[in-house]
Amino acid sequence: MYGLTEGVDYTAEIELENGEIVVIDLYEGLAPEHVNNFVFLAREGFYDDLTFHRVVPGFVAQAGDPTATGTGSAGYTLPDEPIHDGNERALSVTPIGIVSMARSGLGASSSQFFIKLGDQDHLDGQGFTSFGIVTSGLDLLYAFDTRDPAAVPAPPAGPKIVAIRITEQ
Repeated sequence: MYGLTEGVDYTAEIELENGEIVVIDLYEGLAPEHVNNFVFLAREGFYDDLTFHRVVPGFVAQAGDPTATGTGSAGYTLPDEPIHDGNERALSVTPIGIVSMARSGLGASSSQFFIKLGDQDHLDGQGFTSFGIVTSGLDLLYAFDTRDPAAVPAPPAGPKIVAIRITEQ
């Protein structure tokens, strides 16, 4: 992985297939391991042409699964980000628009991430690592059609990510 540069503020721009952009302020100071992972995958093109494979109105829009089934990953796992020095509230999953790593169990994050679309306070305390917040384009996510990758028959493909660009300031 690349490694983050000390003192640099990282932002992610998710370009959707219709050309619209969702902007995320990344929490490099609070969740550096997960931000570094996300930045690495974005710069390597991992997220290019993947879809938001799970969209539940009022809950989440989830992406980062190369299989679009909800079971895919980057082929490795990350431990949950340690919470220390009073950053528990900063890493809260409570705010709408928060970006957090999805996972298959404790300490098993990889490439999938979700963006919260509604009040879901019950997610706090479950160990999810929040690593950013949407600062622009949340309305675009609200417009996504509902998509459950486990539905039978399988639904049409979800909204496509053209690319995720990382900027540094």
